[in-house]
Amino acid sequence: MRRFNSTAALAVLALSFILLGAENLLLSFAVAAAAGIVYAALSRKRTVIAFDSGGVMTEGDYFTQEVKERPGMRNLVKRLKQNYRVVLLTNQNALAQKLFSKRFGFGKLFDAQIVSGELGVKKPNREIFDYVEQKFDVKPDEIVFVDDAAENVESAKSFGLKAIQFTSLEGLLAEFRRLKITV
Repeated sequence: MRRFNSTAALAVLALSFILLGAENLLLSFAVAAAAGIVYAALSRKRTVIAFDSGGVMTEGDYFTQEVKERPGMRNLVKRLKQNYRVVLLTNQNALAQKLFSKRFGFGKLFDAQIVSGELGVKKPNREIFDYVEQKFDVKPDEIVFVDDAAENVESAKSFGLKAIQFTSLEGLLAEFRRLKITV
């Protein structure tokens, strides 16, 4: 069961009522409430937040290698990792991504790096989003995808993902609030 709904809450309440007896009705309610809180916390950790590399995590001229980390993004990812699985989803070729990963420490920062150059499929193709679903055993609506390219964002939305077009850190934080993503 992925969602802790009212039916599940009633089942926990009934089970605790049976096990604890009628005289412990308040304790039964407390057990049911605690189960709901624990489940809510666990279901947040199910959500995968996938960030694009170039244009979101980093900015600059990729041809001259004058690339720098976008201010504030590292701290955002660290905060998000407390409640969510956070991955890098990039269209970089494998060699370039290894260099960027080493330079910016992405291997330690993200829970995983999904590199199209290693998979042989690029955004906006459905297969790369299907790969994320399978790798993390999630449904499309349990993925929040952040990219600066409108085509990739629209494609992700058409496949059922929650997708945000990155324009600024402030705009991204506003979208996270709208989606009830805890930062």
